[in-house]
Amino acid sequence: GSVYVTTEDLAEKKAHTWRRNFGAIGIAMLCGYGAIANEGRDADLGPEPPTDIQITALSQVAAVLSDVLGIALDREHFMTHCEAAQIDGYGPFSGDPETRWDLWYLPDINNGGKMVPGGDLWRGIANFYLAQWLREGSNA
Repeated sequence: GSVYVTTEDLAEKKAHTWRRNFGAIGIAMLCGYGAIANEGRDADLGPEPPTDIQITALSQVAAVLSDVLGIALDREHFMTHCEAAQIDGYGPFSGDPETRWDLWYLPDINNGGKMVPGGDLWRGIANFYLAQWLREGSNA
C-alpha cells in the first residue's frame, strides 16, 4: 500500500505501455509474480497476488490524479494494462507472444471473492473515494 513517485516532472517521458506513453501517467503495483491468465475469471494470481491494500492504494492514487488533474475517472482515461492491450491487439487471446493481461480480473472482496473485471473493480473503488472527497468539500 506504500506509494512511490518515480518522477516529479510529469512532462518527462517514461515507457510504461506500448503506444500509450504520450500524455499518460503509469501507475504500477508490485505483485503478480508467477500469475497465469487461464481464462480470466479463473486466473491464478500466483503466490503474490494484488492485496486489498494495494488495490485500495491504486484506487486512491487514481482518484487523486482524477481530481487534481481534472481527468474523468472512466475507462477511456484510466485503464489496466490488459484493457490497453485489448484495444491495441496484444491482449488475452490475441496470440501475441507479448500478451499483457495485468489486472484482467481481480477478486471482489465485497462479492465473496468472485473474480470480476479488474479495471471495473478498481475504477469503481476510485470513484467511491473521489465522491467521498468531493462530498466532504476537500481536494484529495
